[in-house]
Amino acid sequence: NKSSQIKEVDNVAITRDYKQESEWVKEARSIRSEEISTYLSSIPESSPAQDYDEICSLLQPPDQPRKIILLTDYGSDADDALALLMLLHLPKELIEILGIITVFGQTQIRKATASRILAAAKREDIPVIAGRSHPLGTPHHIWHSGKEGMGILTPDEIAHLTIDLPNPSPLYLDPSFSLPTDSCEAADFIITTVKKFPGKVIILAIGALTDLALALKKDPSIEPLISRIAFMGCAIPYERPIPAKMAHTITHSQNIRCDVLAGKIVFDSGIPSFVISGSVTRKHLFLEKELVPILQLENSQLEIQVENYVAMTAVLLRHWLDYLFKLKNEKALGTVPHDPLACIEGISPGNFGKYVRGKFWVHVEDGKTTFVRHPDGPHWALVSVDAIEFQEWLGDALMAPVMLPHKK
Repeated sequence: NKSSQIKEVDNVAITRDYKQESEWVKEARSIRSEEISTYLSSIPESSPAQDYDEICSLLQPPDQPRKIILLTDYGSDADDALALLMLLHLPKELIEILGIITVFGQTQIRKATASRILAAAKREDIPVIAGRSHPLGTPHHIWHSGKEGMGILTPDEIAHLTIDLPNPSPLYLDPSFSLPTDSCEAADFIITTVKKFPGKVIILAIGALTDLALALKKDPSIEPLISRIAFMGCAIPYERPIPAKMAHTITHSQNIRCDVLAGKIVFDSGIPSFVISGSVTRKHLFLEKELVPILQLENSQLEIQVENYVAMTAVLLRHWLDYLFKLKNEKALGTVPHDPLACIEGISPGNFGKYVRGKFWVHVEDGKTTFVRHPDGPHWALVSVDAIEFQEWLGDALMAPVMLPHKK
């Protein structure tokens, strides 16, 4: 019986049949339904119909650089590479990159690729830590483009760093799982760094939330010490205004489906979070002409040892566009810059986007998310973006150091 096949992974009992209506799944749905109903009933009658601009008054410009930790599935698609390139071009007076954690699947390949870019940019001062390869819990396959590391690492390096991963990925059937005892280096880095700079660390999460969730489970005391999270993922209905007193349940997004249990842990924590939804970025953003200067740097004969980190990023971009061509059988002219927008909005919320405030729930059994507007919610969901201004600024930021534009 498939539903009763139990295996041991990281000393935690799991089952492959994630659709099984186990008692905890039924209980989880019941509890979530009650939580959402309670949350809806707590919304004041005077709750404003639109609160897009409120975030601008909540965050004042700091007198010190923002201290950030970047969580990234670097190397699968192009926008992680574009996001890192953008971050490297921001002034040190604005940000201090405390560390980069590569997440999801082939994390060692991701680490080696990002490290090679940093070395070329003469930024070896930024530590890169390979996160946990296995998700805490998801019913979905671990997806890779197959392009990870290509153009930057040699084939031998890629083969040496590649690990076998189970597909479909395991789903822990009990959310009160025992903590894994291995692969906690990234979680420990988060814990140590957040405690070193209490209230000052911003987590830019443009990949799976596995290592952040592990850190929160391992040491819950760090929860109030994290300044905020910027997360590329979840989904919200795009209609404006988003009505109050309604629960909006949307299909899953990639960075949630990578590890739905980790997503639940993080979004249940109550840490202030700015959520950049693909339902918004895909509707308004598309880099094409802005990529021409960087792609002109890319050369098919480019040596792997090249020291121009911008040109190396162009190589990763070219591999991604070639992948899209083979996938869709038509020439890919550009890409959607999900991750660069998430990073810059995490650093300086409201520069290019507008938000509504509320709370997200992650449905661990299927990876869907529910958003409810609330004037006191811990989450801010992006609902619109100044696409022209952002893309023009990003085009400059990919090529050379830039300053942030002043908010209007």
